[in-house]
Amino acid sequence: MNGVRDFNEFIEIGNAFAISLGENLREMLETKHLYQSYEVDSSKNKILASLNDAMENVDSPDDKSKIESILSSLRKCTWDLISPFTIARKENKVPFDYFSSVLRISLPTVKLYCSSQKCRRIEPYNPCLSAGYSSHIVMNYGYIQDTPEQLFVLEYECQSCKGTPTVFIIRRQGWKITITGRCPIEVVPVSGVFPKDFKKYISDAQIAHNSGQTLAGLFFLRTFIEQFTRSLYPGIEMADKVLEEYTKNLPEDFKSRFPSLSKIYADLSDKLHRADGSVEMFESGVKDLTEHFNARKLFKL
Repeated sequence: MNGVRDFNEFIEIGNAFAISLGENLREMLETKHLYQSYEVDSSKNKILASLNDAMENVDSPDDKSKIESILSSLRKCTWDLISPFTIARKENKVPFDYFSSVLRISLPTVKLYCSSQKCRRIEPYNPCLSAGYSSHIVMNYGYIQDTPEQLFVLEYECQSCKGTPTVFIIRRQGWKITITGRCPIEVVPVSGVFPKDFKKYISDAQIAHNSGQTLAGLFFLRTFIEQFTRSLYPGIEMADKVLEEYTKNLPEDFKSRFPSLSKIYADLSDKLHRADGSVEMFESGVKDLTEHFNARKLFKL
C-alpha cells in the first residue's frame, strides 16, 4: 500500500476492517471466558498492519495525514453488531458508514458447547434473527479518555436443538472487547475418566479458573477429591482418614507409579490456607487428577 488515493479506498479499508473484527469476535466467543478479553493487535490484524506499514513507507505528508485520519476513524467510530441477514436486506447497508462514523460488524456463527439433553456437545450457534437484529446497544458511553466505550447484548441459538438462546454481554473499549456477562453460565466439558456423579466439581473448577477466580477453582478441585473418596467410605468422618483408607486399599504398583490423591489434596489445602490462587497449582492439580483417574481405569478399579 503506497498511500490512500481517494475516498473509495477509505471505504474499502473500513469495510475490510469490519470483516476482520467479525473474525476477532468469533475467536473471542469461542475461546475466551467470563471476564476475559480480546484486544485487536495492530501488528497481527492485516488491515491495521497494512496501514501502519504504509505510514512507515510513504513520504508524502498528505498521505501520512490521510492514513492517520483512517486509523483514528476506525478506532473512534461507533460499532453496530448486526446479523448477516440485516446486512443483506434491501437497505444494502455498507459495513463502514463514513458519514455517520458507524462500523457495521456482521456477527459470526460460533461453535459453543451446548448443554441441552439433546446435544451435550460442541455445536454451531447462529445469531438470533429476531427482527433482523441480534444485538442491542445497552449503553453507548461515548468517549472516556478519548476511547469509545459501548455495551452490547448478543443472543445466540444452537443450530441443532434450537433451545434457549445463550446471551452474552460484551463491553467494548476502543479495540478491546470483554465478555462481562453470560446466561446461562458456561459449561465446560469434562474428561470421561472422572466419575460421572462428581464431574460437576471439575467443571466448576475450570469455569472459576477461566474467569480469573483460581482460588475458587482450587477449592472445587479439593471438594472433588473429598466427595469422591467419601462416597467410597461413607462411615469415616475426617477427610484425612478417608484419604488414608483410600490410599491403603490401592494396589502397591498403582501407588508407586501414579499421582497420589492424598498429596494432591494436601497441596491444594496448603494453597487454600494461604489464600494463594496459584495457577501452577491448578494446572498441575488437574493434570495429576486426570492421570490418577486414567490409572484407575487402567487398573479396572
